[in-house]
Amino acid sequence: MAETVIFETENFTVCVPGAPHIPREEGGHMWVRAKNRQISCTGELSPKEATEAVRLVMLTGEAMIAGMKKRGVEIIRINYQENGNWAYKAGKKPVFHVHLYARTENQKTQTWPEALYLPAKETGYYDGFERLNEQDIQEILSEMRRLEDTDKYKLSSWGL
Repeated sequence: MAETVIFETENFTVCVPGAPHIPREEGGHMWVRAKNRQISCTGELSPKEATEAVRLVMLTGEAMIAGMKKRGVEIIRINYQENGNWAYKAGKKPVFHVHLYARTENQKTQTWPEALYLPAKETGYYDGFERLNEQDIQEILSEMRRLEDTDKYKLSSWGL
């Protein structure tokens, strides 16, 4: 299944991956990705893009925690990771993206509180992991829209 874009800003999208690294019942997996130009890592962001990206990553993480709690999944923490290493396996340049890996106390695939274990996709490790469903996505989106109107996330608070 392909990724689903659920939210956009001027330069970034928020996506739910089709093949998540964390199953839905353990909190789920999302990412924020560059959309308008080829950016391979944080070091290539302009100051405005960096500000926009950090705001969106924070907004998404907070909404993910609140939204999934309403869906009965208690997220303790989000691990934020900028990866991209796997692009090199295919001879490609990475595209800037920050993963939001939810962590719950009762995780079976990613033992809490250990560091994440992310084997290669080809191993089959992620096969059968359920992605965030439509109800989860709608709850997270509802939280994102609510949070956007708070002083913390208003564009003017960020100089955007």
